Amino acid sequence: MSSFKRCAVVTSYEPTDASVRTAATDPDQESEDEYKKRIYERMLDGKSVKDFEDEAKRLFMDEPARMKLLIVVDKLLTGFDAPSATYLYIDKSMRDHDLFQAICRVNRPDDPSKDYGYIVDYKDLFRSVQSAFVDYTSEAFDGFAPEDVEGLIKQRALEAKAKMEGARDSLRQLLSEVPDPRDDAAHIQFFCEPPAAEDEADADSRKRNTFYGLVSALTRSFADCSDRLVEDFAYTARDVAQIRADVHNYNQLKDAVMLAAQDWIDLRSYQEDMRFILDTYVTAQDSTLISKLDDTPLVELLLNNTSTTPVDSIMNAVTGDGNAKAEIIDANLTSEIIRKMPINKAYYGRMSELLKKIIDERRLGALSYAEYLRQVTELARRVHNPEETENYPEQIQDTQAGSSNV
Repeated sequence: MSSFKRCAVVTSYEPTDASVRTAATDPDQESEDEYKKRIYERMLDGKSVKDFEDEAKRLFMDEPARMKLLIVVDKLLTGFDAPSATYLYIDKSMRDHDLFQAICRVNRPDDPSKDYGYIVDYKDLFRSVQSAFVDYTSEAFDGFAPEDVEGLIKQRALEAKAKMEGARDSLRQLLSEVPDPRDDAAHIQFFCEPPAAEDEADADSRKRNTFYGLVSALTRSFADCSDRLVEDFAYTARDVAQIRADVHNYNQLKDAVMLAAQDWIDLRSYQEDMRFILDTYVTAQDSTLISKLDDTPLVELLLNNTSTTPVDSIMNAVTGDGNAKAEIIDANLTSEIIRKMPINKAYYGRMSELLKKIIDERRLGALSYAEYLRQVTELARRVHNPEETENYPEQIQDTQAGSSNV
């Protein structure tokens, strides 16, 4: 897309000579209309408006990594379906059908990771969403008896309520196997305990995926029926508040388990694209650097920071004392040792034994969190930088396999 490689503007504007309606007083100064025409032609890069729009829509729908931002003006509110669209930024006053259709652009399922879309509302329009929904559905059901229409709408909420209760029951049953005291640390151990065999690793992975799916199902179904639980299904306000708290807590636990199991998305692969978007489309005053975390793995964070603060800041979903955070560190360090084991089974086997000793002592209460962090940081250094370790074989130190970049 020439100069506009990740962004496109789709509008009814035509960059013709007739579109330049004003001229600057100074012939050497470019008018606003001339500037707009020049920039638009730069974006078109020799294509017709129709060909450019068709290509921009195709990329946005089929190759979202290449077309990340689509700016539309009075376009694509209907007849345009892009399931990958997750964020909608509204900077125009809309109402009724237009508003309802616009917000539906991000309500298309794409893959299991997309539970819902996000809408950034710059015009404070959301107080109109409910009336837009009512108006839209009332016209759609013109000619039907009111009680029939009400029944249809309530049926959708009833289905969502059934899914919500089913997901809650399934989560209770799944987590009933977690041993006491059933805090964050116990849950992380339950889902991420280092496996003794490959089939156990597969079983733990399936168990985590079941947990992730149930939390997503609970979140979506509760969002679909929360406004009708009291009015139509005899829930009390206290019941709804408790369910809302459960949804919040389950999502926090899901984030912690994903971090411990290394199931989170590696954002480093998107770093260059995000930097381009921020540098190109966002302006702000210089920021003050408080802590540079980037997307550094936890093992490297342990090496680069003697304070617990940087590690804790990326585990803010974990509540309670340091035990839950320690379980996440244990799981990540265990994975690092397993990954490097083929390089030197004797050396990394010894590291695995040392880690197990540290874990056992911490769980028995023989180590404070601060002392545990000191010991596990030293172990992480020996795992990540073995060539700096005394008595590490010289023939491996001098090879790429012995490098910390493996």
